[in-house]
Amino acid sequence: MPVSVSVIRRAMLYLAGLAFAWLAIADPKSCTNSQNCASSGTNCLDVNINGQQKEVCTKCEDTHVPIDGACKPAADNTNSCVTSDSGAGGVCASCQGSTYLYRGGCYVSCPQGTPNSETNTCDGVPAPDCNLPNCKSCPGGTCTECNDGFVLGDDKKCVAPIVNKSGLSTGAIAGIAVAAVIVVGGLVGFLCWWFICRGKA
Repeated sequence: MPVSVSVIRRAMLYLAGLAFAWLAIADPKSCTNSQNCASSGTNCLDVNINGQQKEVCTKCEDTHVPIDGACKPAADNTNSCVTSDSGAGGVCASCQGSTYLYRGGCYVSCPQGTPNSETNTCDGVPAPDCNLPNCKSCPGGTCTECNDGFVLGDDKKCVAPIVNKSGLSTGAIAGIAVAAVIVVGGLVGFLCWWFICRGKA
């Protein structure tokens, strides 16, 4: 029995809908570890913390502050994060206790640079306008020198020496794999229905 054009169209629309739904929820610019991260895509960075790549938010919504890369309620974290008197919410102006200021947030260990216990800052961090993960020097917005343990890739980004060549984060790869399984499962289910259930009719 030949497959009708309307069935093929429905199957294609179904697969396109699955792909669109996955793209809608898999925004690589948003911080998945922090739902209160400010909405701009530049507020989420991938940095190396204690040898592991981690997503960190550098600016939260006004009532939250970045603590170890995730947005936490500002009122609950006054013992580590000191906010600005100017009313600029969403970031820490300075840190206290055993935390260190790094790109607007307080961290137990510095993702980049050297911890300075006198100033509670991470010394030697690239200028904020650089904003390139694991980059030590980036004049004009292009990385020219990487932090220790990273090498400058072909695309002028700092990568671990044994990183995947696709440039995708592990979260993106996992998301693609899940989407592929859903699409293949949907297609197999549709084909089983078509040949088994429709064949009996």
